[in-house]
Amino acid sequence: MFRFRWEKPTRRNTAEGPASRYRRIQARRRNPDRPVRTPPEEPRRRGRPDDKARSDGRNPRSPVRPVFVRRSLVDVRNVTGQLGRVGAAITVGLALAAMVFAASTATTAGATAGPDHPVFLWLQVSRRSVPYTGGSVWFIFRVRHSNECRLVAAGAGAGSVTVPVTWRRCSNGIYRAQVAFGANSAPAARLIAFRAYLRRGTAIYWEPLGSIRVDGAPRPANPSTPLSTNVAMSLTSSAAGNRTTSELVEYSASLSATCQDSDGDTLPCPVPTGTVSWMSDGADLRGNLTSQSSPIPTCGGAVGSANTEGTCDVTFGAYGDEWVSAVYTSASASSVTRTLEVQLEAPVDLGAGLAYSGYGNVGPDATDDCTMASVADWIETSLGTVPDYQETVDAYWQAEKRFNGGEDVGLNVRDLLTFWQDTGIDGTYLTDATPLSSDAEIETYLSGGRALIADATLPKGFPPGQPGGGHQWLIVGYSSFGPMIVTWGQEVQLSWARFDRLTWSEGGDALAVAVRS
Repeated sequence: MFRFRWEKPTRRNTAEGPASRYRRIQARRRNPDRPVRTPPEEPRRRGRPDDKARSDGRNPRSPVRPVFVRRSLVDVRNVTGQLGRVGAAITVGLALAAMVFAASTATTAGATAGPDHPVFLWLQVSRRSVPYTGGSVWFIFRVRHSNECRLVAAGAGAGSVTVPVTWRRCSNGIYRAQVAFGANSAPAARLIAFRAYLRRGTAIYWEPLGSIRVDGAPRPANPSTPLSTNVAMSLTSSAAGNRTTSELVEYSASLSATCQDSDGDTLPCPVPTGTVSWMSDGADLRGNLTSQSSPIPTCGGAVGSANTEGTCDVTFGAYGDEWVSAVYTSASASSVTRTLEVQLEAPVDLGAGLAYSGYGNVGPDATDDCTMASVADWIETSLGTVPDYQETVDAYWQAEKRFNGGEDVGLNVRDLLTFWQDTGIDGTYLTDATPLSSDAEIETYLSGGRALIADATLPKGFPPGQPGGGHQWLIVGYSSFGPMIVTWGQEVQLSWARFDRLTWSEGGDALAVAVRS
């Protein structure tokens, strides 16, 4: 058997480079039985006419010369190469066996490590620093061969961090958690370290994740010194537009403060510690005006700093205008007083918004025409027309001349109704008069929109300076406290007890009347 090989060509006569030659030699060593490709020959040169191929088949200008050699039974170079490869394989096998043995005896975190022990792969955080006001950071990491994962904060300031405290399943390889960081009021920054714990079965492994920085609070530059404090107070009530039909009114005093510092700036500042007290500063119960101030014992309390509100709930016993004041006092600031007027309106008040006249029945030279004035007030309330002042006074003197010879002694109810029915008052004529005898009947007629004329007997000095005696007025509304009365050109509030004493107890009547034009 013969092997085809090439003699070593000279570098001058071949186009084969060192790299090509190296690859060719290696290929021949790997497979000696495979013929090696012939390197490319140089193109034949144009020669003289006598340059022809030799009879032995060899060309003197060829770069290589083929030689056929019989292979010997033992190729020393081939045997040496094969022994070298066997030795290398033995060496590699021994090294791998040593590595497997070392891995089988190694332990991690006190547990026997196998090919599927938990492995931490990578970590991603949304940011590495948080402002001093606080914020949140997302932790995302990938693991392998772990059933459950947990994130733990450690170090100073860990108490201000909110981390999920339970183990979470991470068998899919991904763990996500949002960590909330509280505010840092200290000027120094805070570093909070984190660890990732991986659990598989009873074995637990951990991996450090680095730290998150919480910035420190900014330091004020050259703090100024406050020189004076000014306290302002606003007073509001539950009455919309300061008008209400409820006897219960809720008052609220809100405090604020501004300080002028040594730099000349006026800035908001805490309210100095003090107290807010409440006063009832008078009432105008539809003409019953009182101006005496008295404290409200159920209200009042300490204010200051974060507590800047003072409240007071007042239940009034009558309808009309009520004045309530809130007074703030403090040892380190000037006192402040605010007063609020609230108008309490009766649930039924036919005279609300009307302006009544006294028709000469008020003043030192007043006449005794209260009966004629009550009729004029009834016409204004029930018919919506305002009687002429002079015509009403003239009608009174005409009735006095008819029944009392022209003397100013007043008219009784019977003479008034007769004159109203026959002669008429301000263009109206009486057609019906129904007497009433109880508070319940009065409420029924008022709820139906009908004003009532009532006569009463007044004690001496009611109102102040009056001699007392018989009187006649108009009832235009009522509440749980009592009826609303129009007299002497004013609407006033009476209690039911006083009204009953002045009317029913003295034999008086209340009349529901009807007229025609």
